[in-house]
Amino acid sequence: MKPKLAPRHIIPTVCYALLLVGYILIALLAFQYEFIDTENLQGSGFAGLIILGFAVAIKGILLIIGIGGALVTLPPLVLSSINIAWRRRIPAIACLIYDISWCQVYLGCLFAVFPDFTSFTPLIVGIPGLILCALPLAMNIRNIMHNHPIPTPEATEESVT
Repeated sequence: MKPKLAPRHIIPTVCYALLLVGYILIALLAFQYEFIDTENLQGSGFAGLIILGFAVAIKGILLIIGIGGALVTLPPLVLSSINIAWRRRIPAIACLIYDISWCQVYLGCLFAVFPDFTSFTPLIVGIPGLILCALPLAMNIRNIMHNHPIPTPEATEESVT
């Protein structure tokens, strides 16, 4: 009999799904939004080309972040879903590797951006994303501690003879 489904199994899956939706929204917004109006740049010459180049670079960077983040978030979402079905340690350990990487990258980006601002805006915007990265880490650690391997039936003397 499998143990009861606990919040420690569900929370990482929900967090990964929210991260996936967020990255997909970033990619869709980058596709949809035009960063510059090319009609205003007519006749501006070389400066207009530089501005247009920056706009295209920003759009490309947002597309790479959106699509790349969604592709990197997809494996832990699948592994977390497998963990709900199996409730074993192996998928939780695999998700733990992703969680540690995500937390380190997110904290590094947050610390890199924070000194450039004079307000608490990066923290207000960054804390929910950090929670979406740290909460699955904590829940997967709990999954590893509480999910025990299924014991194999021991051979008895009657079955040996």
